[in-house]
Amino acid sequence: VACAPPQPAFHRSAPGDLAMARRICLLSLLGSVGAFVAAATPRSVAFLGREGASMGRAAVEARIQQLRAENPHFSEETCATMFQTQVKLGGPVPPKEYVKGCNDVCDTLKTVKDYWGSGEMAKFACGHISDFGCVWVTAERVAPVTGKELGC
Repeated sequence: VACAPPQPAFHRSAPGDLAMARRICLLSLLGSVGAFVAAATPRSVAFLGREGASMGRAAVEARIQQLRAENPHFSEETCATMFQTQVKLGGPVPPKEYVKGCNDVCDTLKTVKDYWGSGEMAKFACGHISDFGCVWVTAERVAPVTGKELGC
């Protein structure tokens, strides 16, 4: 952080201006150090913040229940069947075999797995990824990405 007090060419700074500029510089430097420490600190269940709140067990279970309510055909079994077909075909499933909600739940679970990386919540997400038989289509490759390839 580079700090220099503002000094117009036609005005001499008062001693108070220089002291204020030093305080602002110090606060900026401390804020940068705080951001670095926060970025280097591993996530914990105790402090999730707004982003982490949607990555918790209760939020995942609520999303699954919401998808069940929206589509009576949505289940672990129907999603697993749809994704098995997707892997077999190497791409999208025929419209009559598509199950609304399966991609949504798997995207949510992948986000949770990616966010936590490892530990209890990552295992929780992987358990559901396995139950739903999740796979993801990416632009980087032709074949869908499986939960095993995700690290589950």
